[in-house]
Amino acid sequence: MHIDYCTSKQNGKIYHSILLRHTYRISKNKVQHKTLLNLTKFPKEDIEALDFALKHKKDLPSILNQKLKRKQSKSFGAVFLIKQIIKKLSIDKALGKSKDGNLAQFQIIERVINQGSRLSAIRMASQHAICELLGIVDETTEDSLYKNLSWLTKNQRSIEKKLFELQHNSKPEIFLYDVTSSYFEGKHNALADWGYNRDKKKGKKQVIAGLLCDSSGVPIAIRLFKGNTLDFNTVSHQLKQIACDFGCERITFVGDRGMIKSKQIIELEAEDFFYITAITKAQIETLLNQSIINMSLFDSEIQEVNTGGIRYILKQNPLRAEELNRIRDEKKLKAEKLCKAKNVYLKAHNRAKPETPSAKVL
Repeated sequence: MHIDYCTSKQNGKIYHSILLRHTYRISKNKVQHKTLLNLTKFPKEDIEALDFALKHKKDLPSILNQKLKRKQSKSFGAVFLIKQIIKKLSIDKALGKSKDGNLAQFQIIERVINQGSRLSAIRMASQHAICELLGIVDETTEDSLYKNLSWLTKNQRSIEKKLFELQHNSKPEIFLYDVTSSYFEGKHNALADWGYNRDKKKGKKQVIAGLLCDSSGVPIAIRLFKGNTLDFNTVSHQLKQIACDFGCERITFVGDRGMIKSKQIIELEAEDFFYITAITKAQIETLLNQSIINMSLFDSEIQEVNTGGIRYILKQNPLRAEELNRIRDEKKLKAEKLCKAKNVYLKAHNRAKPETPSAKVL
C-alpha cells in the first residue's frame, strides 16, 4: 500500500491526483494497481502523515517512541462530579459568573477533594482540571485565593440570601441550629479566644461556629463568634438573620438543651416565634416534684402534657435504656474482674490489708 501522486492530461488540461493504492503482482512481468481511496481533497498534513507512516511502517513503533513524550493528563472525574453537585444546589447561581464567583467554586471543589491550605489548592490545580472546567484563564495564585476569601466574607450575607431564595420556593418554618468549635495553632486571629474546647486541645484558643439549617438539614447560614462565646448567646444573631435576611415570619427554632435557655425563650416569645428543645435532668425532677408529670407517662407511646403555655412531649427511649443497661453491665463486669484480681493478691500476701483494695474497687 502506498500513496501515488498522479498527473494526467485531458482535453489540453493537466490534472493532479493523490491516490491511496494497493500494488500487487499478477504475473512475473505484470503489476496491477488498485485504487483504494482518492486523497486529492484531503488536508495536506493528513496526506503527508499517512505517506510518512506507509513509508516507515516497519520502523514506525521505534520512531514514535523517540518522538512522542508521555505525559499524565489532569484528573477530571472528581472535579466534574462536584461541579454538577454545585450546579444542582444552585451554588453557582448564588456566587455569580464573575471571576471571584469562579474562584469561590474553585475553593469549594478543592476543599471537597483535598482539605489543605491555599498553597496546596494551587498545587492541586496542576493535577486536576479545575481551571479548565470553570473557565479560569488568568493565573491562579495563593494570594488570589486569599483575596477571594475576603470577597466571600464581604458578600456572605447576600450570597446566603440568594442561595436561600434559589433553594426554597416557599419559606420554611422549622430551623435547626447547633454550634461547634475549631482550635487555632497560631495567635493572630480576631475571634480566637479561650473557651470550652470541644477538640480537647488544651492550651489552644478557638472560635465558635454556629450552623443554621432548614428542616431537611441543608445548611443555609454559618457565622463565627469569639471563642469564649457561650452557646446560647449565639442564638439572637441567628434569629435576626432568619427574620431579616430570609424574611420568614412563622418560625420554629430547634436547638439542644444548652442552646435555648430562659433568656432565649423570652426573645423567641417576644417575636411570636416557637421553639423545640430538650429539658435537663434537673428540670425533669422539678416537674416530677410538682406532679406536673409522673413516671407512668414515660411509656412506649408518646404522651403530651400542656402547662403554663408549654407543651411537653414524653416518651420512653428504648435505645437510651439499652445503652444505660449496657454501660451498667460493662461497669459491673469490670468491677468483678478487679475484685477477683484483688482476692488473688490478698491470698498470696498474708500481710496485705483487705481495706486497701476495697477502696480501689469502690
